[in-house]
Amino acid sequence: MAKPMLDYVLASAALLDVPLDAARASAVAQVLARTAAMAQQLEQFALDTQEEPCALYCPAPFPAGDGFDAPDDAAAAPGQDVARPGVPS
Repeated sequence: MAKPMLDYVLASAALLDVPLDAARASAVAQVLARTAAMAQQLEQFALDTQEEPCALYCPAPFPAGDGFDAPDDAAAAPGQDVARPGVPS
């Protein structure tokens, strides 16, 4: 393991006020070094945008009446439905 990676881990732990003993710091530095090596190999493989199009993330809406539709639900009394435009009841 390279000393700069261990130095980075120790500096990050100190900055974040995370207690880290020498053995744990060494283990974290080893994992981080392996991850960096894998990332470097991936970065060397050129992909054009047509070769790997990204997927679009479209979250599904929460079902009506599940309690996560604030702030509209906040105005309703407990047990009372709130009308939501475009949401079937």
